[in-house]
Parts: sequence; C-alpha cells; structure tokens
Amino acid sequence: MIRNLLVAAVFFFGPMLLMILLRNLGMLFRLWLAARRRQRAQPDIIDITPRLRTRPSWAFVAIAILAGSLSAYWAWRYTQRPTVGLGQRYVPAHLDAEGHLVPGRLVAQPQPHAGQPSD
Repeated sequence: MIRNLLVAAVFFFGPMLLMILLRNLGMLFRLWLAARRRQRAQPDIIDITPRLRTRPSWAFVAIAILAGSLSAYWAWRYTQRPTVGLGQRYVPAHLDAEGHLVPGRLVAQPQPHAGQPSD
C-alpha cells in the first residue's frame, strides 16, 4: 500500500516538476532572446520599468494538475495489474522435506486435459 502511494505521488509530482522546468527554460530562452535583441538595437533610452509576473497562468496550473493526475492514475493502474502470467502460478517460499529453504518462483501450471474440470 505504501509503495502504491509512493509511486502515485512520484508520478503525480514528477510531471509537474518537469513542466515547471520546461517553463523556466522557456523563460530563460525568452530572456536570452530579449538580451540579444537589445544588444543589436542599442537603444538610446533604456526602460527599466519592472514587469512583475511572478505566478504562472491558470492554464499552466490546470495542465500541470491534469498531467500529474493522469500520470499518477496510470502508475496506480500499473501497480494493480496481476503479476502472474497466463499459464503460470506462484509457488511461495517453503521448506522442503530435508529442511532446506526453497525460494518462491513461478511454475508452469498444468493445462487441464479435455474432459477434466479446471480449478
């Protein structure tokens, strides 16, 4: 249960952090372009009026939450899949007749013959 919650949390916050990283890289790229334009233009009057935009837009927040939620849901669904393949069954670890530990493993399940009921 703890593993499922941890995986869901990682897949929820991971895409958000990735989107924040991409947003910051985009902002750095725009700053680089603006600095490059300023170097080429060499204006006589420099406007130093700050433009404060400290928080992301609502669309960015909504997309980040949606991407994180979908990723967490897919990760949770992946952890809920049955791990035993078709035609196999899991034999848990046990002690054999001599007292030696036999580790758990997947073994081929015998296929029922025609006319025999299956379990």
